[in-house]
Amino acid sequence: MNHLTVIQLDDTLVIDSRLIAKELGIKHENLLQNIKNHRTAIEHFGALMIESREFKTSQGNTVQECFAYLNEEQATFVMTLSRNTPKVIQCKQNLVRAFFEARKALQEVIAPTVQQLMEQNERLQRRIQELEGDDSNLRRLMAENTKLRREVWDAYMINCAVIKEIGN
Repeated sequence: MNHLTVIQLDDTLVIDSRLIAKELGIKHENLLQNIKNHRTAIEHFGALMIESREFKTSQGNTVQECFAYLNEEQATFVMTLSRNTPKVIQCKQNLVRAFFEARKALQEVIAPTVQQLMEQNERLQRRIQELEGDDSNLRRLMAENTKLRREVWDAYMINCAVIKEIGN
């Protein structure tokens, strides 16, 4: 049974070492010890992310649990440290499939999203250009309006002067 689930942490696809141990049918502490024994070699494929958490057992005891998040290269390397039993071979296949499916799922989500963002950006750029065009038209119309107001004011003043002259 495939228990391997790849997740994304800080833009990196990783797998929990507890899942690998479960898939291999071994104790997690043994896998973790193997990871610690080969830490230097594993870190050639990136910084090792070892996490720990506390939890309460059903008896009420507080227990500290350590586990590692392994990127694809690290997880693959850790798997090469195991003998190629049928179970290990199956686990290696499941590991490769899990990372492949995670990348595929990301591409199916990210690629359309990026395409949508690019299309939205193009629409916004066109609208900005339209508004800039509207802005220049608005400025032109405001200048014409100011000129017409001046002309109306001048005509009004002339009419006032004419009316005043007629009245005299």
